[in-house]
Amino acid sequence: MRMRNGLEGVGAALLLFPYFLSFFHPENHELYHHGLSVTHLIGGLLVDLLGCSILVTSLLVAVQHLRPSLRRVSEGIFAGLMLWCIADFTFQILMCLHYPFASPSRVWAQTAIAIPLLAGVLARFFPSYTTPAVRAVRLAVAAFAFSALWIVPQLIHLALARQPSVWAASIAPADYSGSGSKPRIIWILLDELSYDQAFEHVASGIQLPNLNGLRSRSVSFSKLKPEGYTTDRIIPSLFIGRHIDRFRSTIYGDLSYWDESQHRWSAYDANATLFGLANRSGWKSGIDGWYNPYCETLASVLSARYRNPGIVFVPMEEYGASEDKSVLANAAILPDEFVAALAHSKKITADEHMQAYLDIMAHTQALIEDSQLSFVFLHLPVPHPPGIYDRQRHMLPRMSRL
Repeated sequence: MRMRNGLEGVGAALLLFPYFLSFFHPENHELYHHGLSVTHLIGGLLVDLLGCSILVTSLLVAVQHLRPSLRRVSEGIFAGLMLWCIADFTFQILMCLHYPFASPSRVWAQTAIAIPLLAGVLARFFPSYTTPAVRAVRLAVAAFAFSALWIVPQLIHLALARQPSVWAASIAPADYSGSGSKPRIIWILLDELSYDQAFEHVASGIQLPNLNGLRSRSVSFSKLKPEGYTTDRIIPSLFIGRHIDRFRSTIYGDLSYWDESQHRWSAYDANATLFGLANRSGWKSGIDGWYNPYCETLASVLSARYRNPGIVFVPMEEYGASEDKSVLANAAILPDEFVAALAHSKKITADEHMQAYLDIMAHTQALIEDSQLSFVFLHLPVPHPPGIYDRQRHMLPRMSRL
């Protein structure tokens, strides 16, 4: 019986701390965008899985010594919690595989308390009906523990094999200086800006003099059709000049795409992009932006580069974990944020968005002023929500942490 309790403890830990799912995305989406090693993040997760396994196993063993009525209630509560975790785990897998499911809401998170309590009440007053169900759920949890034989070695391999990508060594801004009189192209992408709302049908009471001034001095192309819906597909497609629906990455951040004409996966070739063309033409190119790992994908054809992720991709980072922290520090963070983790309610805040904007703008200004760079691409995190501009005062609000 105690051996089964141990298996249940391991299975419960995997269900309660499902953060490892982000490391097993079929297309390595999170790892591709993360761009850094994940040794300390995975180390903290493994410590939490071990600690949770021991704790749950100990509790299940202790429950066996309670009087029958309390034991049934306790086992019912445990089974109810595990049933919720199984459902939540399934939702996350389906979302990871791009099934059209919405993220769990706060109402769904609150059922993490309601379902176990209801299961405990039913186990207390209707044991003949609930006992078989409790046994079935616990058996499923124990069976799920065997997946650790695959999950844990894969996590260890990933923690040891993945190293910081090329852009991580280029974080410090270079000495962008020089002079020149050659023609220059500065391509600015304003993330989620509506051209119609900004220029064609501006709402009453809104004035955008700087955007209007930029427009008057720029080249505008109309009747363009986007290559897709998401940033990680649109921009690589735009750079290479062909419609691409599917991208994937290795755990090391090497990007490839599905070639419909050849029906196979092909490596994304930086030399085939606009920046490759500029490089062959003797132009020096620079990039500054967020979200997409430009410096990984285009490093061989860029003269100056900087990329601020601007958003967390590994769910553990939403709750304060970081590769900059130690394994034990990361392990201590996750249990403290367990309630928030169940709620899936932590999103990028306005302060974090503001910091990303200020960080990127510092390098953006330097790239613009470097006349040695003939082709500059700037992917700015505005007006992408959450909003960071106060239209009433016409200024960026002060960050609460500054």
